[in-house]
Amino acid sequence: MNKMLAKPLLSPMQFQYSVMALAAASLPALLWLQWSISLCLVVILGIRVATARRHPQAWPMWLRVALIAASVGLVIANYGSFFGRGPGGALLLLMLALKATESASTRDARLMVCTSFFVLVASFLMSQSFMALVLSAIATIFCFGALEVLSRPAVGGPSGSPFGRLGTKEVLTLLSLAIPVTLALWLLFPRLSTPLWGTTESDNGRSGLSNTMTPGSMAELLIDDSPLMRIRFDNGLRPDRNSLYFRGPVLWDLAADGTWSTGEIRSHLMRPPEASPEDLSYEVILEPTDQRMLFLADQAISVSEIPVLFNSEQRFFRTTPIADLLRYRGSSKLSTEAPPGRYVAQERLWALRLPLNRNPRTIALGQQLAQQHQQNPMAIVVAALEMYREQPFRYTLSPPEFLGINTIDDFLFDSRAGFCQHFASSFAILMRAAGVPSRVTTGFAGGEYRDNAGYFLVTKARAHAWNEVLIDGMWQRVDPTAQVPPERVDAEAREAFGENQSDFVRALRERRDQIADWWNRTVLNFNAAKQANLFKSIGIDNAGWEQLVGILAGVVASLGGIWALVIWFRDRRVENAVQVQYLRVLKRLAQLGFTRASHEGPQDFLTRVQNGASQKPWITAFISLTQHYIALSYATDLAAASRVQSDAFVANAKALLLKMRAR
Repeated sequence: MNKMLAKPLLSPMQFQYSVMALAAASLPALLWLQWSISLCLVVILGIRVATARRHPQAWPMWLRVALIAASVGLVIANYGSFFGRGPGGALLLLMLALKATESASTRDARLMVCTSFFVLVASFLMSQSFMALVLSAIATIFCFGALEVLSRPAVGGPSGSPFGRLGTKEVLTLLSLAIPVTLALWLLFPRLSTPLWGTTESDNGRSGLSNTMTPGSMAELLIDDSPLMRIRFDNGLRPDRNSLYFRGPVLWDLAADGTWSTGEIRSHLMRPPEASPEDLSYEVILEPTDQRMLFLADQAISVSEIPVLFNSEQRFFRTTPIADLLRYRGSSKLSTEAPPGRYVAQERLWALRLPLNRNPRTIALGQQLAQQHQQNPMAIVVAALEMYREQPFRYTLSPPEFLGINTIDDFLFDSRAGFCQHFASSFAILMRAAGVPSRVTTGFAGGEYRDNAGYFLVTKARAHAWNEVLIDGMWQRVDPTAQVPPERVDAEAREAFGENQSDFVRALRERRDQIADWWNRTVLNFNAAKQANLFKSIGIDNAGWEQLVGILAGVVASLGGIWALVIWFRDRRVENAVQVQYLRVLKRLAQLGFTRASHEGPQDFLTRVQNGASQKPWITAFISLTQHYIALSYATDLAAASRVQSDAFVANAKALLLKMRAR
């Protein structure tokens, strides 16, 4: 009895389809999951899919408990908590993967497949890219195939298709039903002014920048080639990409451990500068960042997004975090200077602070520069930049690990190898030691022109840290990293910046990004304003949500009615094809002396023919055909199986007629 209870209630094929559906539903999540969680998910589901047919039994209890504990620890290690979309989605996926290792019962299999649909919907809260749509479409096919296999285990055999036992025509029919409804929902569903799920601002949003910069914290961001924003300059202008700096957090305070931060209150609200005809105008499509900052080139002048705030660090902010794709217009003045705030004296004090008893060699060098150049700020800056240019400093994304407390000394005098964060931090300390007020500015610099698509692409790998020094009452931009000659930039960094790539790889990346840009502008940026313009074009002004819901319901009902008629006529054609072939067989039997009476049913007529033609060579085929005809005529699920079954019946009937003619 115990052995019988231990047997799975599903066939190996059914359970494998269920696990494959879950694995496919996890594909879109790989676009946003941390790599360690993705690896764990792939390993668990890969092993379960590979062993589902031969070993569908539940994994040992001790192993499942250990995996649950490891999964919880992995989520906490990567996200720090369970709260939020990221950690919540990661934990859901890991627990669902472990559910596949538990049993192979019908209930559990259906639960896995139905939850997989929920996972697909939840994944769009994290990524709404075109690739996420493609992967979700593939996963949807696998999920519906698994449901089909689970719902009709007695019909047919395994086909090896992701559609289960559905044929290509059936799948195309289902898609023809779904696509018009999907388009109607996309066009007519009322747009919300804020995301339905809400969001909270994080210290380190999806842009990768934060209000703090710890030693080495930008290393991972510098190899991330995912797009951050696409910019279209007005009038076909093409500013020098090396002169484009997009301001992010401005860092004032340096802690003893080498961490830079924005400080408690280092900025105040101001009015933006006055616009002028010479300002650079452009349109920005910004990816979701979960932060409030708007990225604009150099000295920002204006932005179309409302409401916004402007502060003394020359930055515009939204009042709410950017949780969705954002499209806005901006104007800037391309300048290496930025005006200070209202409290210049206070800014000077903040920009001269240094932690005590740290980096003595750097402090001594800064004091030496001040003495050599008689406290001339500009001469001190020029001398420091010449040092970075002339001495053997190297730009690398894999610098040696600085373990001591004097990390800037180690970089400046020993290794002389690092990336923008090391150069900007060392330059700021050097200037402060020389009496020149300095701060670290983070953001993005440079980018790539996509000539075929007409926009300027800025990826996250373009994250950068530079400096600003206060000279003659203005903050002057200084970029010590730019002083490193190109021959002293390592291959890894060149690869991150899109250099050293073959023409094929470059063309492929450009094509992929152009598709993503089209998707963003056409689909994701179809907001309430564009929806309103669409309705105005057909004569509907100021359509409220009640009117939109009514139109949507009418369109969906009309589509449903049309397809109900199409399916009804299709089934009628199927039934007619079976009936036509059966009548042809009866006509041939009448010629052979077996005429069916009007009161006789198929079974009664079969019995009479069997009694009178038991020796005929075609009698076995006629018996089989009659049984098939009865099964089709009285089947409870004729519509679902009619295409394959009716085609088989027609073929068998034609073969029987040939046998009867060859008597």
